[in-house]
Amino acid sequence: MRVPMIPLDRARPGDRLVVRGVSPQHGPALAAEGIAVGVEVEVESAVPFGGPLVVRVGRARLALAREAAQAVEVEAASEAAR
Repeated sequence: MRVPMIPLDRARPGDRLVVRGVSPQHGPALAAEGIAVGVEVEVESAVPFGGPLVVRVGRARLALAREAAQAVEVEAASEAAR
């Protein structure tokens, strides 16, 4: 049974995830930073009270505004491999 996708902003630090969808509004900007469908990301930290989410994409670390993180649908990397 597959785990449902969630918005990236609901992920927790330490989660390894695979991007499954990106909203058209944020797609081009996120793709320029390396976040696109099929890419694995790891959440490093989440600043409380609506602050940015810090994610690792390959060797890069990115701070994403919560609005941008909400536009990214992800699933657990372990589930994506099945």
